[in-house]
Amino acid sequence: MEISAKNNITSNGEIWLSVEQTSSLLNVSTRTIRMSCQNKKITARSIKGNGGQQYSILLSSLPVDVQMKYYQETGLIKREPEPIAKASRELTEKQWEVALARFDLIKLYIESSEKADNKVKAKQDFIEAYNHGALPDLMKILSETSYKTVERWKKTLKENSFDPISLAPGYTYVKPRSVTKEQAEILIREFLNPNSPPKREAIRIAKNIMRIKGIEDTLSECTYERFLNDWVEKNYDLYALARSGEKGLNDNVIFSIVRDLDKIEVGDIVFADGKTLDFFMMNPLTGKPKRMTLILFFDMKSSMPLGFDIMPSENVMTIASALRRTILLLGFRPKVVYIDNGKAFRSKYFQGVSDFETTGIKGLFERLEIKTIFAKKYHGQSKSQERFHRTMSEYERLMPSYSGMNPIDKPARFGRNEIFHRTLYDRVTEGTLPTVRQVYETLMYWFTVYGDREHQDGFYKGRTPNEIFSESLERVKALPDFASRQIVKDELRYLMLEEQVRDIRKNGIELFSKPYWSEELYGRHHKAIIKYDFFDDSEILVYDTKGNFICTAIRGDMVNPAARMFGSEEEIKQLEDKLSLQGRLKKLTISTAKELYNNDYVNMRQLMLKSSGGDSAPAAEDVAPLIENKTIKNKKSLSVKKTGTDDVDLSQLINEEAESRIIHTFQFEKDEYEGGN
Repeated sequence: MEISAKNNITSNGEIWLSVEQTSSLLNVSTRTIRMSCQNKKITARSIKGNGGQQYSILLSSLPVDVQMKYYQETGLIKREPEPIAKASRELTEKQWEVALARFDLIKLYIESSEKADNKVKAKQDFIEAYNHGALPDLMKILSETSYKTVERWKKTLKENSFDPISLAPGYTYVKPRSVTKEQAEILIREFLNPNSPPKREAIRIAKNIMRIKGIEDTLSECTYERFLNDWVEKNYDLYALARSGEKGLNDNVIFSIVRDLDKIEVGDIVFADGKTLDFFMMNPLTGKPKRMTLILFFDMKSSMPLGFDIMPSENVMTIASALRRTILLLGFRPKVVYIDNGKAFRSKYFQGVSDFETTGIKGLFERLEIKTIFAKKYHGQSKSQERFHRTMSEYERLMPSYSGMNPIDKPARFGRNEIFHRTLYDRVTEGTLPTVRQVYETLMYWFTVYGDREHQDGFYKGRTPNEIFSESLERVKALPDFASRQIVKDELRYLMLEEQVRDIRKNGIELFSKPYWSEELYGRHHKAIIKYDFFDDSEILVYDTKGNFICTAIRGDMVNPAARMFGSEEEIKQLEDKLSLQGRLKKLTISTAKELYNNDYVNMRQLMLKSSGGDSAPAAEDVAPLIENKTIKNKKSLSVKKTGTDDVDLSQLINEEAESRIIHTFQFEKDEYEGGN
């Protein structure tokens, strides 16, 4: 009888044979098979068919040699809805040769004991004969073996549906899964829930759904879990998208474009990104503790941190300020600045900013002929400093006021009733927090230490950022266009971060309880706009309220009150310089005032009095000599300082004062005026 596999395999992968098929395989009568079914000598089930009751026999309950015969005659490899025996890698030619030789040896091994009364002794005799050269061709490939080894091969072959590939030496075989198609669909759908349930939780929900739908559920949770693990390995893209979104897909699945860093030099491309520091410092504006934001520029070529700024408040100009420091550090302007324009970055660090391209940042950079690239969302993996920010957590943990990278990482003092750790924290910090200047100085030192570390992987593995930076910088300086990329410090004024309105007083301008003074501020008494750098308090830039630059004011130094008595030579000189400057400025003011009150002034007042007494205005020939004789020797005269010009229209001044009735400055003028009236 020809054996067919048609309609023999059930939905769960089991193979059931008819009485006729079993009779043909065992080479016994159908009556003997039915008797064995009735006596339960073989596993069978009763079914209704044409002609009355019929039996189906489970193939796996039959002897191994019978099962092999069935698979050989039908050419059937048992499969689940998913392949149950999938190779972890391809076989070599030698592995195939050994696997087929073992398969042939097992066939002969089973046949040798088919008709023997003592099957175990028959198998042992077969192995002994084999080891003495009864099968030279197989011996050449397999060498000697033992009874137990062949039994183990036979078991492996049976567990893998008699597929010869399972006998390959050193070969890992995936254990068959008995999860049906319907069960798999429910499991996968529940596991890929956007709410990201744990695996065991998703399995429990899936089992409940199977029960409601009437789907057979006889497998354990461990079996379902192994099935999901196998599925994720082959469908990791779907898993990443469902559980982590597009960012997870971009970061973990989609391949990255590898950059050839040998094609660029230091300063060609720099990144700008923000990071909220994981420790508290003193806010210079409020005097209260605050976790401030670090805006850092990072060089793509060398992976070196460049200029940065620490932002006490949300201010887009922080980026411009950090760029200014980057240019001062490099000594030339970068070619391209890459700024994270993602919503998360903007909303986290810059309140009310919907798009950096509309804030004026781009225009500020274009003034320096620097091209800007604003990153798109979901592409954080393209910025090299993302990894550096994780590395920088080492520095943050050195700060006593460290607050943790996330809620799980917080120090013990943040827990409830942690009196010991809070007391220890107060002792370490002594009630003080680091200032912006202290953070700046320690961070600069840590950047120096970082620059001497070798890259552990990546494009420049084994080399330090400082080495790459120095070598590339020499090449940049040798380029023909290097001179055109250099920028004078004064050209970067507009990139300074902070702006405040301050009053100009006798000691200049006061900022953070420190006086800033310049000779250009002498004699001024009005409001001014100042720009300053948090990290360089040695000078400030002073502008008038219309934005016109006035001067650079230098931080004033305090002097030893008894320098001449017991001060050093430097302190004595400092005091004498200040006294000399006081005298010079006072002399300048007095000399300027004297010029105002010269003979021309007296004659002019007399003419004005004459005009105000009712007579006609002075004739032009009377005024002309005064105008011709008027000389202003001091460039810093009052008229020049107040009007900003050397041209004085005296006739207009006369007419204006005559019309408004002059206010008398001296008593003799008032007496003469009243006497004349």
